[in-house]
Amino acid sequence: QEIGDISEELEELKNNIDDVVGDGIITKSELVVIQDSIKQLDKEKNELIARYNQIYSDSYLGSSTKSELKIACDQYMLAHTNLVTAIENMVKDWKATEDEKTQFNSHSTIYNTRLGEFAVALDKALKNITDNKTQYQISSLNKQLSQDIAEVEKQVDSLVTDFEGTIADGLIDEAELLIIKNSINDLDSNSKNGFNLS
Repeated sequence: QEIGDISEELEELKNNIDDVVGDGIITKSELVVIQDSIKQLDKEKNELIARYNQIYSDSYLGSSTKSELKIACDQYMLAHTNLVTAIENMVKDWKATEDEKTQFNSHSTIYNTRLGEFAVALDKALKNITDNKTQYQISSLNKQLSQDIAEVEKQVDSLVTDFEGTIADGLIDEAELLIIKNSINDLDSNSKNGFNLS
């Protein structure tokens, strides 16, 4: 959303500059319009950078993707600074020359390119965060599943041991039957608490 807003602001700013350069003289009212456009462009940039800071500080963002994102942000910020400087140079003496207009057009093209690259880097970072979160959740589930399996295997071994001990003499007394029932109940309880034996 922020990137779309910035693109619209830049287009409006270019239209305003086109109007100004028509006669080469910048009036007070034209200067106010241009300054307002710059303020709006700065506002949109600050909102975009706030979003960047949120993504950049996410603990799930991988280091390689994080580096790429920082480079894209730095290049965008430099392009923004250069664009604003070109505009300020154009209007500071209340005259706009063709050379200054050419400089402005050059910087606005670079700005658009850097903005697009920054948008791609932000999208890539968001995908990386989502993928890493998903991987972490899968890893946690696998770890829990392994622990559950180990617990069930332990209870099965205990049940087998208890059962073999009770049938050694071919008879099952009441105490032995209680041990077997308790082992079966433990196994059944573990199954109902999240591990499916089927």
